[in-house]
Amino acid sequence: MKILAKAWTFWQEVVIENISRICLLVIILLAFLEVIRRYLFGQTFIWYQDVAVYGHMAIIFLYFGVALRSSSHIRLTLILEVLRRRGGRYNRVADIIDMTASAIGLAICITFIWCGIEFVKSGIDFGRTTESANLLIWPFYLILEIGFVFLAIELAISLFSQLKQLTR
Repeated sequence: MKILAKAWTFWQEVVIENISRICLLVIILLAFLEVIRRYLFGQTFIWYQDVAVYGHMAIIFLYFGVALRSSSHIRLTLILEVLRRRGGRYNRVADIIDMTASAIGLAICITFIWCGIEFVKSGIDFGRTTESANLLIWPFYLILEIGFVFLAIELAISLFSQLKQLTR
């Protein structure tokens, strides 16, 4: 189990994080190139806007699991912090609220994954494309699905560790 945990940590923190960084850098460089082409040469790439929007969205969704793992995601912690400062049994209440939030997040991820599989399939079957650049859109949908799978795994790990801590 420790080997699997180390492999998952490496996958998330090294592979996915670096893929996200490189893809974001490519989109930024494309934006810079697009500005140069537009203002110096009066030309634009037809496909740039679609790639920038869908690519940026896909990268963000792919990064969700890494953000959760490193606790760099946005959380509303005011209630939890107030409860934990009070100490005693309020710590347990805060832990239960945190665990409930993880369980709800996991349920949302599983629902998104379940419904998204059909969405990706229909995108492949019908050959849906972006409006302006005529790019196939199903690869972007697939990356969203993969991002939610990674997030669901991270939420399940978090929920499991919270359950273990709560039963101590």
